Amino acid sequence: MTGILWLWFALRITLANMLHIATVSFFAFLHAFKGFIFVMGGLGCIIMYYHIDKHFTASDNYTIPFFGGLWVMACAGEVITSMLHSTMRFHRLFSVLVREEEKSDAHY
Repeated sequence: MTGILWLWFALRITLANMLHIATVSFFAFLHAFKGFIFVMGGLGCIIMYYHIDKHFTASDNYTIPFFGGLWVMACAGEVITSMLHSTMRFHRLFSVLVREEEKSDAHY
């Protein structure tokens, strides 16, 4: 029985670490290339703006909102990465990391 519990714990901590690394790497990559995203996205937005008759969106073309959202995520990448490192959201989601105040009976 102990082996099954350890296997379950190992599976949860592996999933939490993989999700944490994937998310942090994505936001760190966006933050590292935020200038490039701004320039290339801006050029793409200017081209698309005149290509779809001076509208920001079309029924089949969402290039401008996509690049705008990507640039906003790139600017917030450093803050989101540090927040994910300090709070360890995925570790709490899989119940691998428990807060101290949740473990203690100090609130009773």
